[in-house]
Amino acid sequence: MKNFLYVIFAVALSLGFAACGGDDDGDEPAMTLSVSPTSLSLLSGEGQSTTFQITCSGAWNASCSEDWVHLSARSGTGSTSVTVSSLSENSSSTARTAEITVTSGDQTATISISQEGGAAANCDVTPKDILVMADGLAFKIDYGSKVSYYYTGYLEANQGGWTDALIIETLKESFPRRDPDSDDIIAMSGMDPNTDYYIVTVGFTSQEKAGEVHRERVTTRRIPNNYPWVSVSNVRCNSTKFYWDTEMNGSTSKYYMLATSDAELVTAFSVVASSFVAYLIDEQVKDGDIVPWAQSSGFNTSRESNSLYVSTWGMDANSKWAPVINEGIWSVNNSAPQMRTSPFNLRDRVSILNRSALGEYRVYSVEE
Repeated sequence: MKNFLYVIFAVALSLGFAACGGDDDGDEPAMTLSVSPTSLSLLSGEGQSTTFQITCSGAWNASCSEDWVHLSARSGTGSTSVTVSSLSENSSSTARTAEITVTSGDQTATISISQEGGAAANCDVTPKDILVMADGLAFKIDYGSKVSYYYTGYLEANQGGWTDALIIETLKESFPRRDPDSDDIIAMSGMDPNTDYYIVTVGFTSQEKAGEVHRERVTTRRIPNNYPWVSVSNVRCNSTKFYWDTEMNGSTSKYYMLATSDAELVTAFSVVASSFVAYLIDEQVKDGDIVPWAQSSGFNTSRESNSLYVSTWGMDANSKWAPVINEGIWSVNNSAPQMRTSPFNLRDRVSILNRSALGEYRVYSVEE
């Protein structure tokens, strides 16, 4: 009987040990993780926000693929709500996207996020055919199909803090509103040589909604010690003509010249940037309409008023334009033309002139 009890006790012990061993080898409860919703959307402005819910049985971490997204929490334990917000405005005309990833152990959940574009589509105003001088520049513009009007100006590239909203506000306050015209030439003056600038442009729809703010980085040309220069001297006139002479410096291999005595054009050329005149000359050179002068010479044009405008623009031996043009205005005083001492002091920082609206002027060629 005693032996039978020992057997029962031994079996009981072995069953007890087996039960303990089963507890030691059992799996831990599985980690659970889910997010809701799995897609989010934001309006275009800075500081726009929404939330999503994390349901988790343990610790979790969250990250985002784009730095314009802010998460109110990036780690935690258990279930919680997380706020998602935009750190900047989406100023483009198209939506931008990002992905939020939440992990817990070997579990992963993702949320897609989209922020709508704030700019009007097909409302781009883009500079093209840019001519850069030392003291300014000139260009034409491509317009989106929805552009009703636009603004343009320039900023120094090293000036910080220029948000799209501030650029639009500054353009509206400082520069004239303009209707789109493919014949317009935009000329800018008052720039420093060898300096980085942004040409800034923005178009608006007929419903007053702005398109994307366009920034075009340019560097004005430097002025070397010796560069092509053609002076104008010995200006004289009779009742029907103006006459003058030109003289090239040693760095000039050839040059072009624009002249007019039309009163309206003389006034126009006195207030628009010199880069506008350079653009007119450059256009005709590229079109092959004129060939350059390669020597000092004498010229004349019909006298249509008591004023004469003449500009010269030289090239070096490598056919590179001078960084600036030479220009002057002469007015008849007591029958003799006198050069005005400061005819260009009222020039606008940004001038917009329509190429087809100009009257008669002459870009002189050796064939004349």
